[in-house]
Amino acid sequence: MAKKSRLQELLEKTKEKLKTQEERKSSNGQGQNREYTPFFNPNMLLKQKESVKCRILPIKGEDMFYVTYPAHKFNLGGNFLNIICGNAELNNGKKIGTCPICKFLNDNNGEIERKTYGILMARDTYLCYVFNYDTEQIEKYNFDNQILTEIVNNMLDNDMFEIDDGFDITFVKNETGKFYTVSKISKPKIALDELLEKYDIEEIPDIIETELKFTP
Repeated sequence: MAKKSRLQELLEKTKEKLKTQEERKSSNGQGQNREYTPFFNPNMLLKQKESVKCRILPIKGEDMFYVTYPAHKFNLGGNFLNIICGNAELNNGKKIGTCPICKFLNDNNGEIERKTYGILMARDTYLCYVFNYDTEQIEKYNFDNQILTEIVNNMLDNDMFEIDDGFDITFVKNETGKFYTVSKISKPKIALDELLEKYDIEEIPDIIETELKFTP
């Protein structure tokens, strides 16, 4: 019970720290005029329709369609927290700082229940930009190893090796109906330049600079 109490205390402090950071941004006038990229959430969209289709966009200067970073994901008091691990190396290899969650896990390794340890440990998270055909705008989409595996397998099955223009992806509910799965991957009907011109999009933003940039 003592370990659970210490764990709960750590998570509460983490939640308070995030809240304080947001309050400081508001009080300093930071973020008030910043335009945040909306999230693309297939699970939410599939509550209204049987399938959801979007276009995964290429990342500027990269051969991959996603960037990778470690993140801690867990529920606390009914709130789902998705926190970039403090040990993550972003912005050309610069570390964000230290991570209190990783430190707690390291200091108490072997004493924390394996299930709890597994929930709190940092895992690779993948982030990409998509063009949402329904909202007609660029949105950010993060996913885990399961979805990445499904995407890659579908790409191999459909000989999708040329992805300079991105590719269309369709999501549906899985057999349980609780989560989504990749149903289909296909070549877009129009070229990327035509898509951007059609919707008056000057360029695809730099995903690191826009979504993952931080001030040491």
